[in-house]
Amino acid sequence: MEDAAEARDEESIHYTLSESFKPDPDINLDDTVGMIRATRTQIISRSSILNDPERPPGHSMAWDEWERHTRRSLAYFERRLSALTEALDRAFPSAPKA
Repeated sequence: MEDAAEARDEESIHYTLSESFKPDPDINLDDTVGMIRATRTQIISRSSILNDPERPPGHSMAWDEWERHTRRSLAYFERRLSALTEALDRAFPSAPKA
């Protein structure tokens, strides 16, 4: 299910990036800013568990698996944030930064 959600989101991000190169891009400024803000919030929220001194690597097999999934999702969210920020900067260079 995680892979399917990422694939769908990747499709949307690819579209946004492609549009950002066009003279009149089909990008909704408010929606894109909202996605950037939500992605930043997700990164902050998820990364907070990675340096828990009470649960170092090897704490338990379940924790190690949770940490692995968290790191994978963070890599994805960081790619999303980078792509959306780049598209926003290209499509709306004078827009306030998200």
